[in-house]
Amino acid sequence: MRPVSITPGSFRVEVLLWICFLIPGLIYALWRIASHYQGCPVCGASNPIPLESPAGRSLLAM
Repeated sequence: MRPVSITPGSFRVEVLLWICFLIPGLIYALWRIASHYQGCPVCGASNPIPLESPAGRSLLAM
């Protein structure tokens, strides 16, 4: 499987903070954007084994 884009945190919490508190909502939104990473689509790990590596090919063969 190919890595997917993962944004940590909760969208619902972000919306709630924007509605109730402007500054914390902005800080939370900026943190979520800055913490964005490519990860495993199944478990969310930030360091998946590349499919092109020998270990990745052996895992695909299973």
